[in-house]
Amino acid sequence: MLSLRLEIAEFRCILSQVRDVAISIEGSNSSISDALENVKPLIYSGGQDLQELDELVEYQLKKCDDRDKKGRLKVSRDTWLRKQEKLKQLRQRVRTRLLGFDTALSAAQLYVLAR
Repeated sequence: MLSLRLEIAEFRCILSQVRDVAISIEGSNSSISDALENVKPLIYSGGQDLQELDELVEYQLKKCDDRDKKGRLKVSRDTWLRKQEKLKQLRQRVRTRLLGFDTALSAAQLYVLAR
C-alpha cells in the first residue's frame, strides 16, 4: 500500500509540474505553444487516471481510518485481492502516461530547436 501511495504522490507531482509548464508557456511563444498541444490530452487523461486511483485507494482499499499497532492504515484484504487486476491496469496506465509526457516534451523541445 505504501509503494502505491508513493507512486500516486510522484505521479501527482509530475502531472502538476507538466500542467504548470504547459500553462506558463501557453500563449508566450507560438512555436512552443503549438508543440505542447500534444501534451494537453495527456494532462487531461493523466488527471482522470489519478482521480480513479485516488478513489480506489481512499474509498475501496483502506478500511476507513483503522490503523494497526504500528500506526499503518489497514487495508481490506478481500477488496485488495478483488481489485488487484484493476490496480495493475491503472498503474500501467500511469507509467504509460509518464512515458508519454517524456516523449511529448522531448518532441516539443526538438520542434522548438529545429525552428
